[in-house]
Amino acid sequence: MGDIVWTGLDYLGESGIGRYYYQGECPGEHYVDGGQPDWHGAYCGDVDITGWRKPISHYREMLWKNSNDLYMAVKEPDGYYGKIHLTAWSVWPTWESWNWPSWEGKPVEVEVYTKAPEVTLYLNDKLIGTKAVSQATEYKAVFTVPYEAGTLRAKAGEKSTALSTAGEPARLRLTTDRNVIAADGQDLSFITVEVVDNKGNVCPDAAIPCEAIVKGQGRLLSFASADLKDREPYTAPRVTTWKGRALLVVRSIGKKGKAQVSINSSLPTSTLTIKCE
Repeated sequence: MGDIVWTGLDYLGESGIGRYYYQGECPGEHYVDGGQPDWHGAYCGDVDITGWRKPISHYREMLWKNSNDLYMAVKEPDGYYGKIHLTAWSVWPTWESWNWPSWEGKPVEVEVYTKAPEVTLYLNDKLIGTKAVSQATEYKAVFTVPYEAGTLRAKAGEKSTALSTAGEPARLRLTTDRNVIAADGQDLSFITVEVVDNKGNVCPDAAIPCEAIVKGQGRLLSFASADLKDREPYTAPRVTTWKGRALLVVRSIGKKGKAQVSINSSLPTSTLTIKCE
């Protein structure tokens, strides 16, 4: 038994494969005459080009694990940004987001992935319903919920997971995979840039233009979001966050010391220091 995924990771090339599009945008597949000039990469991966896992990645992992893990995502309402059209290799745009302003009272589909026997869903501590989960339901509990800002919480046995409506963008949160790298001119530090509100919730729709400045014993190698329609070069110091996130890569220059990283935007400047040893 096995599975084949095309592909694990979004990639450059085959531009537009796996895309979804809205009514009024260029229709058709990536291979049609003229291609999809607005796209510069393939969006058919389980993981986006910055390494962020899409909901389908969590779903696939749950299917192959013998556990009662719990994960929740929300299908983008059809018509929210426009009528959605799928292509071959694409999936419905689904996000870790409970931010749908102007959609109050309208239906939103919530998907909960688990091998637990049943899932109960609450919105702002009010019971939405309980659904049985099995192989027959593809290990999904799907609820249709009238949108209301607040906190969506799914519970299965002793486990629970939640999505909360984020407020207005307040700051940039920088998180590095490691803050000590080798001073060999080759080692890298990957820094996740997130737009968060004053409670630390990621703002899932935030598109904030940012500029990175790296000083000291490091240099900027890449700064990018997962938006495969953004034409800013990956090696440029500028990026606009997409779904509230971007990724910065810093490389050592071969000397011991510290690299200072600053991100400027319309929000307060965020900084961190990486040691090169």
